[in-house]
Amino acid sequence: MLEKSHQLKGKRLKRLLHTSAEPAGVWVEEFGEAFTIRLILELEDSSRYELSEYLLEPLSTPIEGLIAAELIQNEYSLSDLEGQRIAKVTDDDDGVSIHFDNDLQLSCPGEPGGNFPWINDGNDLMSTPYTTPQTSAEVPSLTGDPRRKFWLKVVWASLAGVFIPPLLGLGITILSMRSAFKTLADADEADPTSLASDISNSLDSMIIGGALSTLALLLLVVALFRLRSFPKAAKNTAS
Repeated sequence: MLEKSHQLKGKRLKRLLHTSAEPAGVWVEEFGEAFTIRLILELEDSSRYELSEYLLEPLSTPIEGLIAAELIQNEYSLSDLEGQRIAKVTDDDDGVSIHFDNDLQLSCPGEPGGNFPWINDGNDLMSTPYTTPQTSAEVPSLTGDPRRKFWLKVVWASLAGVFIPPLLGLGITILSMRSAFKTLADADEADPTSLASDISNSLDSMIIGGALSTLALLLLVVALFRLRSFPKAAKNTAS
């Protein structure tokens, strides 16, 4: 598995790449659909190695569409590793780890939501961002939780529902009142019955617009609470 890993010792990491995240089905029901990547290390001599949770091997065939690696961590960035010299490679029960001269380690663990590049210092065990559903930690994803995307759309739709119906109702009210005053101006004498239809349309439009806006506001509150319960998509912290 790591018979050629000694070849990496002393070499510098030029850059860290991976393929676009691909759906891999549901591994654990509570975490929804998982997404996987292929993590590639490009060294200073332009050689490339593929790193997975329990495997590190030279890249045998070229891979199209590689992009700068995306990290799901805020405390580290790609610049913390790129240009660093590899000190050693270890393989234990936790998987394969690449150790650098600056005491940082790189691994590619697999979790219920998929696999991902992970950096940690040599003094601590890896603290996985994935937890069981009973805990409060969020589950990050390189592409974002599809449920979060759904509720984000609901938020925007609700915002439109809050503002558009009252504006339409106001517009109809203005047109109805203009019609009522025109009818009143054209009549020889004031006739309340001739104004009833226009005034009724004006009131109905305001009532309907207000009711729709209230429902949209309630939906907006629900959507915002639901949105907060799902993690944001991972940001590309490549420099």
